Amino acid sequence: MFGVPEHRRYTAVAGWYSIYVMSRITWLAIGIGAVAGGAWTAWRVGNTSTPAGGDTIDQIMAAAELVVLDPKYTELDVNEKPVPLALKRKVLADNAKVFEKVRSALQNPTFRTNRDETDVPKFAAVREFARLVARKEEVEIEEGNDHGAIETLAFGLHLANAMERGALISGLVGMAIESIVLKPVAERLPKLKADDATYLLAKMKGAINRPIDLASMIRGSLESSARRFEDLEGTADRTVETLPSPAKEFGREVREKNRHKPTAKEIAQGKELAAYYRRMAPPVLAEIRKPRWLRKKPPLPPNPPKSADRELFLGSFDVNWMVVGRFDVRMARLRLVATDTAIHLYQIQNSMVPRNLAVLNDRQITIDPMNGKPFVYKRLSKRYLLYSTGENGKDEHGKGDDILAVRR
Repeated sequence: MFGVPEHRRYTAVAGWYSIYVMSRITWLAIGIGAVAGGAWTAWRVGNTSTPAGGDTIDQIMAAAELVVLDPKYTELDVNEKPVPLALKRKVLADNAKVFEKVRSALQNPTFRTNRDETDVPKFAAVREFARLVARKEEVEIEEGNDHGAIETLAFGLHLANAMERGALISGLVGMAIESIVLKPVAERLPKLKADDATYLLAKMKGAINRPIDLASMIRGSLESSARRFEDLEGTADRTVETLPSPAKEFGREVREKNRHKPTAKEIAQGKELAAYYRRMAPPVLAEIRKPRWLRKKPPLPPNPPKSADRELFLGSFDVNWMVVGRFDVRMARLRLVATDTAIHLYQIQNSMVPRNLAVLNDRQITIDPMNGKPFVYKRLSKRYLLYSTGENGKDEHGKGDDILAVRR
């Protein structure tokens, strides 16, 4: 889309939003944000050091950063033509230890929700690793190892879920990872044998049942914003310290050169803004406890601080509410793939597609989270159409914002 790789568009948009929010309080954050973006790009090309420790997501980011150090991966990433199997195999062999590190991080997961926009550049590396996971699926499919491809998909979905159990911003990355790793196996689905389709269905149900604490993500996101406004100078310092070396040294130089001690007025305004951000959480949390079709976007809390433009709050509030809807889309996509797999199994066993979804006798996967009703399923002789009604909950016949699973 627009000629720009998806993972780079995400980094650019997320970075812009980060700078926008911080710049509403102090101009210094703009400089730091710019340095962070530029210095990180330079570091990725020519350095090998990575951070260590931290929670599961920190460990995943540390491992994923190693992927971009492989020059063959860059060739694989930018190649728009069909990539030779030999090149895929070489890149996967070179990055075998990265897979081991990520698997190790997923063994004993621990998560924190107090992340902020300073982690955005590192999340781009995780998305690139997800692309490598998808390449591994492609290789296994080309080699005739559908079972192995499904196992790799399950690993990718586990990785996505780990990202979705951290902070709000990492949750968005997790959803992108799911889309990336689902594609190769989903395209292979019509050719899967019965045992492989059964295995895939079990893995999809496992992904559907993995927990996601969206309430903690929303609460953590707004709390993180509140803390940034309470500690303006500390936020700028932390932004620099999250950079890898030598970008960190460059960032420190710029930070010291432009150091600005917040005035008493700015500190008071920051605390006022922080308190208001904390008031945003309860109305959102109250709504996300409801089914998707009963939710309504709540208004901003009354009496916002006069020290800031209303658009500042609307921007943050809208982002949090938008993410709530994206998690519903995520669940719809997972269930659609599972339902499509169940239909394929039925077709193998009965030499025909089911007349309706009730025949599958599995409401765990066939119910659309957007409206609480079965997915739209239209039988077309030996073919069928399967889709979700999308975020507006209306059947637009597979168009509009409907989430189309398959038209076979």
